[in-house]
Amino acid sequence: MQVEWEMVQRRADRIANEVIVELTTLPEWRCTRRTPYAPGCIGHSDISARQGYYIRAVNAVDALNIIKAQFPGDTMGFDVQYWKPPLGQE
Repeated sequence: MQVEWEMVQRRADRIANEVIVELTTLPEWRCTRRTPYAPGCIGHSDISARQGYYIRAVNAVDALNIIKAQFPGDTMGFDVQYWKPPLGQE
């Protein structure tokens, strides 16, 4: 039983290290929802005025897929813009 637990713990440590490495090597993307900004509202046409969600992803398409999964009922869509390079490359 002890051997099985040690194997599980080593696997968990390896996965945690892989996630940390991945998160520090990915660029950051700013994703904004179009839904709360009606025509005439400043956020409707100016995405810099919107509240943003900051996501580390390989590219804009991946960031868009992540934000879509967080808001599955959103039918107005999202805007994605490059925000920051990977950590340590700023």
